[in-house]
Amino acid sequence: MANGRAAAAKFGPVDFLQFDPAARRIPANVPAECETCGPGQPSAAFTCTPCTTPPTMINPYELLLDALITTWSGEHYGVKLGADFGDVAALIPTLRPYRGAERGRNDDFIDIAYAVTHIVYVFNDYGKYRLRPEWLPQEYDYLKDNFEYVIAIDDPETMGEFIDTLKSFGMTEKDPLIRRGMDFILSRQHADGSWGDIDPADRDPYTPYHSTWTAINGLMEYALGEERVSFPAALKRANGADAG
Repeated sequence: MANGRAAAAKFGPVDFLQFDPAARRIPANVPAECETCGPGQPSAAFTCTPCTTPPTMINPYELLLDALITTWSGEHYGVKLGADFGDVAALIPTLRPYRGAERGRNDDFIDIAYAVTHIVYVFNDYGKYRLRPEWLPQEYDYLKDNFEYVIAIDDPETMGEFIDTLKSFGMTEKDPLIRRGMDFILSRQHADGSWGDIDPADRDPYTPYHSTWTAINGLMEYALGEERVSFPAALKRANGADAG
């Protein structure tokens, strides 16, 4: 543990999170890796040096999602990974209210959807605790309000996370909405038992792996623990309370 703390202390928040939560905002100008040249390009340049491809920017919701997971993991392990989990949770209100699907007109929908599900995950310790809807009311409403749209765009991967997180709020397969989502997921299972579109040209196993993982989580019935939230002080900050 001591070695881990010492090693992590050599790096700052930008190294771990690609931005500094102390600025109290999530930037919209962090370049994504160049898909043509691979990892490390561009780092901070306005164009990728080898191929001069203008970089796309990482969506702030994606930055939030990754920062929540990273700092939540560090908090549990006891090693600060760039920033405190509460410092990142305090940025959640800056991205609310969440835009819905808007009948397909919102290009950020998937990034927002996964940020919302992971806000729930980090506060229920990934399926460990039961949550009250009033603890995360905007996330709870978002999941219900956009549930049918996820079915309409034929996305069982995202549906798995919607069902999984709604169950943590007390919904069950007896609820017609949950039952409809589970039926949809089952209807999209492949003959080999997996889920997800598999591109023969794509050797990255993440897509079929994650699609299958989330689908199973959405279908699975498991006993949640006590009604509580991980890191209560961070939840207060996620709902706008001052750090003090």
